[in-house]
Amino acid sequence: MYRRATSPFGYVIDAHLGTIRAPCGVSTESYTLKNPILGFERDGKPVFKNPKKKCTLGEQHGMLVRVREKNWFTSLFHTTHTISLFSMAFDILKELYKQPHAYVGTGDGVEKQINIQDAIFHPRKKSSVWLNCRHRGQKVVIKSTSDPYMKLRYILDGTIHYLLERCCPTYVPKLHFVSLMDNGDVAICSEQLQIPSLYEWISKTLIETRPRRFWNRALWFMMRNVCWAIQRMQKRAKFTHRDCHANNVYYDMENKRILFIDFDWSSICVNGKVVSEPRFLYDTTRNDYANNRSLDCCILFRSIVDILMLRNNELNGAFDPFLEHVYFPLFRRYEEESGRVLKRDCAYSKAAIQLYKINTADKKMNGHFGHGYGMAHTKKEYEYKMGWQQWDCMTPESILAFLNKRRHLIF
Repeated sequence: MYRRATSPFGYVIDAHLGTIRAPCGVSTESYTLKNPILGFERDGKPVFKNPKKKCTLGEQHGMLVRVREKNWFTSLFHTTHTISLFSMAFDILKELYKQPHAYVGTGDGVEKQINIQDAIFHPRKKSSVWLNCRHRGQKVVIKSTSDPYMKLRYILDGTIHYLLERCCPTYVPKLHFVSLMDNGDVAICSEQLQIPSLYEWISKTLIETRPRRFWNRALWFMMRNVCWAIQRMQKRAKFTHRDCHANNVYYDMENKRILFIDFDWSSICVNGKVVSEPRFLYDTTRNDYANNRSLDCCILFRSIVDILMLRNNELNGAFDPFLEHVYFPLFRRYEEESGRVLKRDCAYSKAAIQLYKINTADKKMNGHFGHGYGMAHTKKEYEYKMGWQQWDCMTPESILAFLNKRRHLIF
């Protein structure tokens, strides 16, 4: 009988985690995250795609650093911590060459054999996705890439998925394997979900499967159940998704099943080591960059406002009770706390001044404060930039308490 390997990688990868460096500040000379790391030399030095494009950094103030007479976000630059993450991924990649490779076959019963007879192929710029594949009798998704930099990113993605699955298996799709293919590509094989994304659930599934009188209760339960899931992942795995929008969360109302996908922005702490995939919107120079307990709720619940409003208008105000008594009051509370805290912290924090200015009409300290201004200035990056710090009213614990206080207004 088939027995699953020690891990989806085919061997125990925990020893590699010890090579990750602690978060630290940027050096006076550094490369940007947009300059891909292609590999590492024998002495451990990273090989950048453009080795001559090294930046000289000046004074750091708040979230910004001076580069070439302009202010750049500090999060744009590599540190010894971010480089050590890619170094760990490169070491895992070398080990994968020694493991059995995955391959495409006419069946799906052999280890790492993939049947793509009924698959749907989606090409991307530097990678590809195969839906409706079969592996071990199960429907799976295959993500693969031949790009050297993307290979390292895929391995980091797979590592986070695997570590989270060990702690919270009920909240992630099953990870079958992370492997090299016969053609040298790195592939991630994971369960293909058969339940709707949260976006699809709000826009279609809820309305089609429940009577109108239950819709607002179902929205209240959805918010509560998602907050529970996020809270448990934070406690059990010290996990932050960091890209937790409505298309990356899947929701099964009938079985109260919640699953999170796409961990290429995520972070997880294991034995004091932070495993993440560095992104330009997250300042990895801060020790607490991987421990923001409000970020996921801010991103997720902000991401559903457009579809909530659209469907509410189409359904002649069917969601009005939920919007009036729960959703909008929650975000008014968030806006009030952020304005109050940033105004207070401006006395000693340059970052607080920068965030406060983002949220004013004229980007000045004496301007009127409002999240609407911030979203107009920063577009989709708003919650990511506000995630520079934690907002107590938007942690899952705080939202759960808020929901309980307003339960009588919905039921």
